[in-house]
Amino acid sequence: MFIAVTKNGERYCAFEEQEAKLRDLSFNTQLHCPDCFTAVVFRKGSKAAHFAHKVQCVSPNPYSEPESPTHRKGKMHLYLWLKKSFPNAEVQLEYFIKETQQRADIIVIHPNNERWAIEFQCSKIPGYRWKERHHLYVNAQIKDYWILDANMLNEQHKRNGLEETIYTTTASLAHYDPEMEEISLLVTPSTHRRQMRFKEPLSNYTIRSTEYRHPVTHNIIDQIRIANIEYQQYLKEKEDKRLMEEERRKRIEYESSRVTQDMKSRYREIYKNRGSITKGMTDSELESFLKLTTKYKLNASNFPSYCLACVPFNDLIITPNAFWQLWVYDYIVTYFKKRIMQDKDTTIWTDYLKQKFVDLRKQQLLRIQSNSHSYENYTFTLYSYIDLLCNAQLLTKLGSSSAKYYRIEYESLPLTSSEEENIFLQMYFEGYQHTKLTEAFIEYRERTHTSE
Repeated sequence: MFIAVTKNGERYCAFEEQEAKLRDLSFNTQLHCPDCFTAVVFRKGSKAAHFAHKVQCVSPNPYSEPESPTHRKGKMHLYLWLKKSFPNAEVQLEYFIKETQQRADIIVIHPNNERWAIEFQCSKIPGYRWKERHHLYVNAQIKDYWILDANMLNEQHKRNGLEETIYTTTASLAHYDPEMEEISLLVTPSTHRRQMRFKEPLSNYTIRSTEYRHPVTHNIIDQIRIANIEYQQYLKEKEDKRLMEEERRKRIEYESSRVTQDMKSRYREIYKNRGSITKGMTDSELESFLKLTTKYKLNASNFPSYCLACVPFNDLIITPNAFWQLWVYDYIVTYFKKRIMQDKDTTIWTDYLKQKFVDLRKQQLLRIQSNSHSYENYTFTLYSYIDLLCNAQLLTKLGSSSAKYYRIEYESLPLTSSEEENIFLQMYFEGYQHTKLTEAFIEYRERTHTSE
């Protein structure tokens, strides 16, 4: 890494400070890792000047990757180029962004407070991981620009998963070769329908407007910023259609699994289960569950139906629905009230909720099927439950392109008037269709809205 900090928060760059000063600070153990704050040492030899841990980092950034010589060299080149290109902006290396909990390779903060994050990506991370980081930047109103290691290029110009994801999302793709100091660009400009590939020395790129120009007079940032509105609208419509089809497929699969079960038998099954809500809970689960029921004054009659419903991927979790679903909704309500008291944004971020859900398992308060194909498979059940809360109009999804941000509609658990109403609502949430079920849901919604 190129950046080290002191206990007073002073930042030092390995190749911009005087070598003697850095060696003195290093010798006196005054330089620390920005992530884990353990001591680091200054090194300069056959490799570029950098800092290294004495021992392995004890608290690495979740999105960090091993620092290769190529990554160090490319990052340094881009940093120096950006400082020269934007003399009035604040340009920093390995900058920690609080909103996203990411450490960007390079940050550019312009005088008008517009922020750019530049990432020189050398490893082939999965496309979904790039999307996750990209959406974090988007939601923090930071423009992120990804430049890939030129080693990913091949003669046939076949794109790997990461390249395809970036190109499909942004209509552009950039690679940098630190040895040759060359940028390779693949773009689809708004004035052209065909793909265009350029290769130019980094030094040839100068700052121009965002409209398409010849590559020699156009810089990498501007190329990546080419925004084809029609293309972006097409991507949005395509994604919306995919989400609708996925939801439809899940609903069909979900309902077909119950095609042989008539409504009367399901009614009897739910009624029976409500009489033994705690059945199957471990001692620790039961203890936590009773604390929650006491907190909300719940009993077998008024226990909310949306905390007992079967959802897709339900079989991945052994712990009874009553506990983990009540825990999820309690966490959301508690988080909302806490943020209100702190006068902070009350948006629910599902990635953070997911981590808390994973922590619940680590605390031995959530049991999953041991034959799950992946450690995180059971989190699909959590996402299915969040969908149910949206269908119950207890949560509202924010935005159409991301399923990570939600708004809560109630500051407490909305309760029902009778056990029969609870059973009807549970069947409604599970996808059963009948006039009585629809009427029960409409009446419930009108009553809860009136009491808000």
